[in-house]
Amino acid sequence: MKRWLPSPRALPLGSLVIAPVSYNSVLAQSSRCISFLLSLCVNLFAAGKAPTFLQPFIAGGVSIALSKGTRGVRPLCCGDAIRRLVAKCFCHGGKDEIAASFAGENFGVGCPGGVEVIAHSLRDTLRRHKDSDLALLKIDFRNAFNLLERDTFVRASSARFPAMEHWTRWCYESPPLLIYNHMCIFVSACGVQQGDPLGPLYFCCGLQQLVNKIKALDPIYQKWYMDDGGIVGPPDLLLKVWDILEKEGPALGLHLNPQKCEWSWLNGQNDKPCPIPGVPVTPTSQIQMLGVPLGSDDFVSGFVEGELLPTTRRVCAKLADFEDAQSAMYLLRLSYGIVRANHFMRTTPLSQWAEHAVEFDGIVRSTTESILKCPLPSPAYDQAGVSTRFGGLGIRKIVDHAPVAFSASWGSSRWQCKEKWLPIDGVSPRAPDQRSASEEVDRATLARLAVEGSARDKKRLNRLDCEHANSWITALPSATDGRDTILPPKIFIAAVCRLLGLRVYPDNTPCPLCKQTMDIYGDHALCCKRTGDMIARHNRVRNWLFKLCETGLLSPQMEKLGLLGPGDETRRRPGDVSFKLWKFGKGLAIDVAVICPLAISHMEEENPCEIYAAVQKHRRYDEGFRGSQYLFSAMVFETSGAVNEEGKNILKQIIRFASRSVSVGNSVYAGRAWARLGCVIQYGVAQSLLIREVGAGD
Repeated sequence: MKRWLPSPRALPLGSLVIAPVSYNSVLAQSSRCISFLLSLCVNLFAAGKAPTFLQPFIAGGVSIALSKGTRGVRPLCCGDAIRRLVAKCFCHGGKDEIAASFAGENFGVGCPGGVEVIAHSLRDTLRRHKDSDLALLKIDFRNAFNLLERDTFVRASSARFPAMEHWTRWCYESPPLLIYNHMCIFVSACGVQQGDPLGPLYFCCGLQQLVNKIKALDPIYQKWYMDDGGIVGPPDLLLKVWDILEKEGPALGLHLNPQKCEWSWLNGQNDKPCPIPGVPVTPTSQIQMLGVPLGSDDFVSGFVEGELLPTTRRVCAKLADFEDAQSAMYLLRLSYGIVRANHFMRTTPLSQWAEHAVEFDGIVRSTTESILKCPLPSPAYDQAGVSTRFGGLGIRKIVDHAPVAFSASWGSSRWQCKEKWLPIDGVSPRAPDQRSASEEVDRATLARLAVEGSARDKKRLNRLDCEHANSWITALPSATDGRDTILPPKIFIAAVCRLLGLRVYPDNTPCPLCKQTMDIYGDHALCCKRTGDMIARHNRVRNWLFKLCETGLLSPQMEKLGLLGPGDETRRRPGDVSFKLWKFGKGLAIDVAVICPLAISHMEEENPCEIYAAVQKHRRYDEGFRGSQYLFSAMVFETSGAVNEEGKNILKQIIRFASRSVSVGNSVYAGRAWARLGCVIQYGVAQSLLIREVGAGD
């Protein structure tokens, strides 16, 4: 077995989940030793060599109780940060071996999309044997995770995964402490402890001996998702399965709950009672597994309606009343309703719940319009449904993406369980993954909008489809890196209206500053030179870049004189931000510009930012920098968010320096940095619109 413990330089520091800001500040001050010491600490605990007096606290946790409505309370526990870190290191290091160990038997561990695999596989079994005398037995144990005998799963997991044995025994051989309400202390004496990332793995190890005995009976179908099992076979075989679980389960701490188990005949015409006393019969038309309806069309439709729409209506009604438009849109995109809809998109054919998908899309559309305080024409709504990567709001339309999502899930699930399934109409056995398939849907939508729209619309959509152009849309409204990503409602709404091509001015409105008639989309406002808002927009970006360079310890200077050498008498300052050392022993002078790609002068240009950088910047300044101690770079942004290739590469390198300086992973820091930059640009764009009495935010 391969070594699962992290080396001092291989520790996934992102696993530490407590006080990340404090941790990062400590790491920044002690970057040479903190990683090494933390790795040694993790290895000490993982090897079971930590002092035993720490065990009641490190292996314990803080317990809370949540209401289950009229059904009592649900006890939960938050494990100690060190305990979670060690466990996550084991999960990360042993993920391949864990997946191989439970492949095809328990899909609750080591199997991404395990619920989908079970749902698709059971649906195929029900279709294949719909006229047979076979039956489905669904298993439910009473309080399984909390009652499983610790000796059972400690021995089973140690035998199955020896690398974890010392850590497992250190955590579970003595009962740790649980603290409730900051004052009540009690011991955790049985079951898999909540708050342990290895808990599902431990449970599956303890259950596996029963699964193996059932497997020896050779059922038609047997699949488990942790403690939820489904077995298909002849009635006499299922009686033997029940006998195994009833007689041998209690010794392991697993007690059947007959009232919550289910028996279903695969032949819908079979009306015989269940041969197991106390187990209810579920009609074939009402079978569901792990929250996935597998019965008749009417049942599936009603099930999806009950699970999806009521909560979606409640959540969306609250989001529509939010005063903070940016936060409301952020939460709408990540809301329970969207997540739940994606679950049904991937597990249930759209034909069985199409009317509810249409209603769901209508709720989301209405909520979006309420948040933005303006109606969305069909083209704008179609664009809003496109991924944020391509210039949409990421408010996916179920009716467009459900077919490809189901095909992607069906194909990947069949591959994972290595089974041959009956074909489904409209589902390709070689369907691409959902991300690729949804990207094709989005591309087709954008292509249609470009064909149906004006020349301006085509240009607008083209410039939105650029790397990092739309990072501001997904920006988390948080002050973690400063307040750059927090956009006031009027600013955010004006920026979104501009993004979607919505009108922001009435017809024939004169510019209050230069008296020219403004276009209804605000292009004039971004190019009007009668006020200092163009300079303010430029300075916002320049100042943000300067701060980023400071974070990267580049010792930047702003608008430094003399960059072109002592012979330059023009006193030009082509370096908005410059620093003395970049590469080849020379410094770098960065000239920042922000242009509107929809201005008349740029409408015929394929890449306005590239052409502007070449013509207006390099052609003007390159000769002056020859022989100087500075290299020259043009960093040209478009109001849509796009940036020229040269500027993008320079920014990426500066972001690497900054992320190293603050000891944050580059991928994490870069995502936040691009989001901050996008918000800075859109703030300036919206201000130019609002200063001319734009009505988008009223």
